[in-house]
Amino acid sequence: MIYFANDDHKRNFGRLIERFPKAYSNGEYLSACYLAAYPEICKCFVLDEQEHGPFDWFISSDETAADETAALTGQTWRLAELAVNLWNGRPVNLAEGIDVWDEVIFQTALQAIWLRRSPSLVFTSDEAV
Repeated sequence: MIYFANDDHKRNFGRLIERFPKAYSNGEYLSACYLAAYPEICKCFVLDEQEHGPFDWFISSDETAADETAALTGQTWRLAELAVNLWNGRPVNLAEGIDVWDEVIFQTALQAIWLRRSPSLVFTSDEAV
């Protein structure tokens, strides 16, 4: 069973894996979709505008990326950095996240790491999502 911070997180996750079906078999996409679904991150982007993955908006170099990331706090910024690391290997300082995450975000980060490591375990039962 997957840990979700709240019902919005779970609902957003369903929408994200629908948009990026690679998440069903690819740990990189699964963990990125899971973290992008976190409500405080999910409100920063328009899902239909994401072409290659759920963090196109975060790694974009254009001016709109700054507007979209402005809503992130220290905690959610570090969570988004972890997501991009799990998705494409972009370097991240995990200690910075550990220092600022509250218990809910810390548990969310741990779940994302587990999803990245073992994606096939998520969709093998009726309780998948």
